[in-house]
Amino acid sequence: MKVIMKWLANISVKGKLFTAFGILLAMIIGVSVSAWMGQEAISDRTEKADRVNRIVKLMLASRVAEKNYDMRRSSEYIDGLHDQIREINAIADELIPSFSRETNREAVEAIKSEVNTYLARFDQFVDVAQSRSSALSTLRDSARTAGDALMEIRNDSRSNLSSSLESNSSISEIETNADRVDLADLMFRNLLEARRAEKNLIIFNDSSYVEAVSDDISTIKTAGAQLT
Repeated sequence: MKVIMKWLANISVKGKLFTAFGILLAMIIGVSVSAWMGQEAISDRTEKADRVNRIVKLMLASRVAEKNYDMRRSSEYIDGLHDQIREINAIADELIPSFSRETNREAVEAIKSEVNTYLARFDQFVDVAQSRSSALSTLRDSARTAGDALMEIRNDSRSNLSSSLESNSSISEIETNADRVDLADLMFRNLLEARRAEKNLIIFNDSSYVEAVSDDISTIKTAGAQLT
């Protein structure tokens, strides 16, 4: 310390000024570097937090797309959900190597794994929904075809009965035509009951309506066999 004081006492005023300026400059540089490093650390943490928040928002948006698809069955929601999960995976891939702690990297890996599992389950749900929609469409088309055929049979039966009455046909012929009208009416009523049970099955998912449909169809078949 004495050596330093002696050295300071022996140097000129100009030297003292340069020395003081150099020390001040070194201090300013040190403070600046420290502040810059602190700012970089804050910026890095902020950027990571923003990315994590983005993942949360995308996940919420994907759930909204899932609900919208469930209600409207539109393919735009399927595409939207896939885009959101794709972006989540991209953000996760950027985040994982940016973390220094293994626990943080494992947490992001777990999020990525769960998100992809969710996407796989959603795709399975879409497959089932589309198969169900196709089956319902085929079912309705078949029911309409059957309804049109039964309506034609009923009209023909009534027409035959009216003709036999107008032409004073035999009692047996009139009774036969009347029985055919009753059978045609029975078949048509049971088809309507089967359609009602079908709607209730879709709404309430109650297996008793499956039995009701089966019973109605069985009655229609029996009546049809007697009609022919």
